[in-house]
Amino acid sequence: MSPRGPPGAEQDECRCAGIANNASLYNLGVHFVGSLYQQRAIKTWLRDQPDGWVIASGDWSPFYFAFRDVPSYPQLFGEACELLSSAIEKRDGEFDRLIGVASTGIALTGAVAQMLRVPMGFTRKVIGVRTAEDLQKATNAWGGHSIVEGVMQDGDRILVVDDVITTFTSKATAIAQIEAEAQSRGVHVEVVGVAVVVDRSGKRSAEAPVPVTSAIDLLDELDAMRVGGASDREVDVIRRYLLDPTPFQNPDVRAAMQVEAK
Repeated sequence: MSPRGPPGAEQDECRCAGIANNASLYNLGVHFVGSLYQQRAIKTWLRDQPDGWVIASGDWSPFYFAFRDVPSYPQLFGEACELLSSAIEKRDGEFDRLIGVASTGIALTGAVAQMLRVPMGFTRKVIGVRTAEDLQKATNAWGGHSIVEGVMQDGDRILVVDDVITTFTSKATAIAQIEAEAQSRGVHVEVVGVAVVVDRSGKRSAEAPVPVTSAIDLLDELDAMRVGGASDREVDVIRRYLLDPTPFQNPDVRAAMQVEAK
């Protein structure tokens, strides 16, 4: 056992340990973002696909976050789980259960639930459903099948887990699934928040109807992409897009970027 220090020494030691831990997580976050780019889990119009991507909201994007490939790289997946579990532990408010969003959120939620020693479930992918309105129409056709797997108990406070957030559309759908499933089981649950590995909303997740916790805010950590070999041009365009995606919806702007990439 280490000798006891002077009064206040224990608090100072805890404070120093917290600072060191935060520094370690920051370095891990920088490495993680760089590795995402290096392993093409962050794809860009300039390197990977000149035509860019149409994301779930219907907007065009010059980059794409492909988390589905991350579990293929054990170290990278482990970093994602460590960063997210740490962010969840630090969030304000309690929860009883994690629910992962199908499909990429399921593996992530399983690993994080094990690390945090908390129960989990997951939403099922319902074909043709992209919004909460779609879900309402599809529920009748789905019949008696569960649209959320796993135990839900009366009074559960649920934290929804996914890989990334851009808009709140897919998360609203997941929450609607959870609420519909709870109603069908005759239990009352409350969704108390959403937790994601990467927030690529450009700070707009602060306007979400429930609190959003992220391990990485991409707008804050964009420069770390250079660690993985991203160019200044890629970083600059993604930063401008995150701040305001509207100009990039102009067909002339996209055409010029396609020519640049080809």
